[in-house]
Amino acid sequence: MTYLEPYPRGEVMLLEPEIGWPVRLYGAKVRRAVLQLKGPGAVYTAHLDYDAERGAYVYKPPEPLSPGRYEARISLEFYGWYQPVERQWTFSIHPDAASPSALLSAAASPQVQAALSASNDYRKRLGLAPFQVHPSLMWSAREHAAYLAANGTLSHYQDPGNPRFTGRTAEERAQRGGYFFGVAEDISQQTEADPVLAVDGLFDAPYHRIPFMLPQARDWGYGHRDAYHVLNVGVLSSETVHVIHSPADGEVGVPLQWDGREVPDPLRLHAGAAYPVGYPIVFGVFGDKVEEVRLLSAQLTDGGGQPQRLYINTPENDAELRQEMIFIPDHPLKAGTDYRMTVAWVMVDKDGKEQTLETSWTFQTERRTGEGKKRLHAFLEAPAEESGRTVDAQAGDAVDGWTTVTFWSDVPLLRSWIGTFSLPVAVSPEQLAKGARWLDGRFGITWDDEERRLRWRIGGYELEWLFD
Repeated sequence: MTYLEPYPRGEVMLLEPEIGWPVRLYGAKVRRAVLQLKGPGAVYTAHLDYDAERGAYVYKPPEPLSPGRYEARISLEFYGWYQPVERQWTFSIHPDAASPSALLSAAASPQVQAALSASNDYRKRLGLAPFQVHPSLMWSAREHAAYLAANGTLSHYQDPGNPRFTGRTAEERAQRGGYFFGVAEDISQQTEADPVLAVDGLFDAPYHRIPFMLPQARDWGYGHRDAYHVLNVGVLSSETVHVIHSPADGEVGVPLQWDGREVPDPLRLHAGAAYPVGYPIVFGVFGDKVEEVRLLSAQLTDGGGQPQRLYINTPENDAELRQEMIFIPDHPLKAGTDYRMTVAWVMVDKDGKEQTLETSWTFQTERRTGEGKKRLHAFLEAPAEESGRTVDAQAGDAVDGWTTVTFWSDVPLLRSWIGTFSLPVAVSPEQLAKGARWLDGRFGITWDDEERRLRWRIGGYELEWLFD
């Protein structure tokens, strides 16, 4: 049997905090788990259920607890010859503690629901369970957004001397809100109020993408104040090892490029690297049994089998990474193209055992810039008056007599100056195809009629136009 400290502890800002004791049992079988709780004007005795996902015996008060100090004791009685075990501790409910029902009501607002739906669009694409709103994390995310706005700063840490202080770290703030498991935090600062743009920007940034990829994450909270958006994700214990990568296997509509909006900058480790670059690929090995992950080799190839140069960040050269790796193509990816990513790696478990593994998968890029995000959030509705976003039902769609042209090039000057972009032109696809067929085979130009792709190779470089 192994166990952690029971919770909650200290001063809690939630009127109905979950009360529990994280316990892992090996061989022994619990006959009865009992909670005794003494507080202002009340004495509670309750039988506890085991929450396998949390790995804890838990009790959720059916009604708000009165502010004040509480003495708690959990006793475990076993079948067989095992002796009972128990833990005693204290906690207090702050006089200004929030009601979970009020926090959940706030979570039902269109803005929070838009942030949750956008987050779960990515979870679904990765094949992971959806996030669910947790009142404690709603409180901690809301309070940190208020702190950032009040102090005009962008940080995961709070200074006790500043206004709206609720805890130095994300973990401390979550615990004050009544959440005593692991917490990952994402923060976005943007002029737009749209929470979907905030979620998209966080997911695109490779370090901030990691919380979305955690298989053992389920609880979720969101806060917004002024230019600041805060996501808190609860991270539970898991003995199962999961390999998660983004883009996912078979994913369609992967963005073509990334502009580097990330702190810290992942390219800080690569001299001479410049934006824009190809869309980052993130690879993670998650689970309590994972001690170390090492890279042996990594290769990204396009549909023609041509290797793409990668900027590589691993735990060996990047202190921000623990069980993750980041692979960034050195130039934007081609539109409507199949890519294969192959990673050879070593996993070391907590017992020191090493396994050499290889993971290979494919994905396909979007045919025009922005198309992938639009399709990802196709069923998401966010009221324009609250989100600050206006929805154009025709955005990116085909219009009679017009063709969308997506341009790509590996010419350094063009790549840094104009990057990859899509532009509608007032020429029908048939007219463009007719001209492209005439050019086919001339001046180093080739035309693929099936893919509607025009390529021009000149001076060792390539320019490409994709017609939709």
